[in-house]
Amino acid sequence: MARRTLEEWKPILDENGLIYAPAQDASDVTADEQAWANDYFTVVEHPTRGTMKLVANPIKLGGMPSSIRTTAPELGQHTEEVLLENGYSWGDIAGLKDRGVIG
Repeated sequence: MARRTLEEWKPILDENGLIYAPAQDASDVTADEQAWANDYFTVVEHPTRGTMKLVANPIKLGGMPSSIRTTAPELGQHTEEVLLENGYSWGDIAGLKDRGVIG
């Protein structure tokens, strides 16, 4: 296989009725029209980074469409909220910030 290019192999494989597909790296896959047509990727608007292309939800259930509603949080974006939900007070959180434990 290594002695010929894919373009050289295609007619040979086709005329012998063989099923084949090129091996793709990550940049090839994200540029693949069929991957986009199969909804493997989606486009979202990030509040600070603008338009982003992301991998779509891989779980496809009939009659139950999935979607990406938001992008991943920024580093530390929900730290205070999570700490408050787990019993920390604002004073505890201030102490953690003062000691450099959280940002």
